[in-house]
Amino acid sequence: MEKKNNTKPAANKRVLKSGSFAIVTCAIAIALVIFLNLIIGQLPASIRQYDFSSTQLFTLSSQSEELVRAIDEDVTIYVLTTEDAVDTTIDHLLTNYAELSDHITIERVDPTTNPYFINQYTTETAYLNTVIVESAKRARVVGYYDIYKNEYSYDMTSGGYNTTTTFDGENQITGAIDYVLSDNLPVVYNLEGNGEAALPATMVSAIARQNVTLDTLNMISATEIPSDAAAIIINSPTSDFTDAQYDVLLDYLEHGGRMLLFTDFQNGALPRLNDLMENYGVRSENAVILEGNTNYCYPNYNYYLLPDINKHEVTSTLVQDQIFVMLPLSHGIRELESYRSSLQITPLLTTSTESYGKIDVTTTEREDGDIEGPFNISTAISEVLNEEAGIETRIVWIPTSFIMDESIDSAVGGTNSVFVLNALSWLCGEQVSGVVIDAKALTGAKLTMTASQATLWAIVLMVALPVACIIGGIVIFISRRKR
Repeated sequence: MEKKNNTKPAANKRVLKSGSFAIVTCAIAIALVIFLNLIIGQLPASIRQYDFSSTQLFTLSSQSEELVRAIDEDVTIYVLTTEDAVDTTIDHLLTNYAELSDHITIERVDPTTNPYFINQYTTETAYLNTVIVESAKRARVVGYYDIYKNEYSYDMTSGGYNTTTTFDGENQITGAIDYVLSDNLPVVYNLEGNGEAALPATMVSAIARQNVTLDTLNMISATEIPSDAAAIIINSPTSDFTDAQYDVLLDYLEHGGRMLLFTDFQNGALPRLNDLMENYGVRSENAVILEGNTNYCYPNYNYYLLPDINKHEVTSTLVQDQIFVMLPLSHGIRELESYRSSLQITPLLTTSTESYGKIDVTTTEREDGDIEGPFNISTAISEVLNEEAGIETRIVWIPTSFIMDESIDSAVGGTNSVFVLNALSWLCGEQVSGVVIDAKALTGAKLTMTASQATLWAIVLMVALPVACIIGGIVIFISRRKR
């Protein structure tokens, strides 16, 4: 009789036991994964989602965090969108705001089911993913194309146009929160009546984001500057001021007024305006400034100036970041040989010692009779009138309105706007609580080079590098032949 073989059942038991153990292990692992996902899902987005974007699109700056954490009033942020049209970048950014403060609530409003909701905030066209920030005091609408900006600029080197796309979400949302919660909004008057140029729309929008109310004042009928004026703007007048207008401006400044002045060489001499500025220790150099040093101008355009930036409250952020400001077709500003000791005059932007000024601009080449540099091409002036009462006159004079041109500003990555807004902020002093946060590039960042830097890199890339490759190839060829 053959013996019964028990090997196979024993093996089956071991397989069954091993399989059961594997199933239990897998079940436990799956349960742990589900449990961990539930736990992690309850954590703030700033912890569970790491920002891998090169420009940190979803990461709030310290300026935003400080402002939002200090909120003690309720703010509701509405997003105008449908379920299938949610912009994940905007949604992620807003979530970070809500997680910093219990006073911030995010609500989505579907315009297909609630088409009249936006009408209570604006009469303009509102696109999907438009954001409305509202408090008990006021509201601000942040349009989709305020968040995603397409900037078109003329490339003076290639003769074509460049397109730059930026994400300005944080700057817009933080600025809107600050605006709807501010107790006082300073008023700045833009003067009219003497052929002044209109402020560019981009600058008007930028000033509004500083939480400044921009109003107009016609100097033909004005007998005084309104008492609520935090500052006045005079933008490139083409006709001179009358004696009565001069008296109004002087009286305003002599009582602690603040003035942002833009002038242009092509508008010619304006004697009464020059008299006003001479009362504050400076005068116009009636000549357009050109650069003889290629480190101080844009390539092939020696009247597009890239001046030195000097230390002052207006320029502190620009000096720190070591970036350029571009001033096209600027005239100069000269300090008088003598002026009252109470005046503090600070050159903000200066050209090189090789710069020169031309009164008759028939050629850009240096000629006999040209005025020798260097030149001051932006000035800050202050005069303390009553220190205890905090009464102080402040003036910033920028001798070219082209500094606000959108294509010029784009050529230096927006730093011209920063310079102008910093000047306005300094003039208004503590009344301005506006927010300035750099937009984040979605396309390649623009590199600005001086004329000499462009020449150097052209030599390196077009001459030195090819020659080095040829020499290297010859050396390798010879060494191989010897083998």
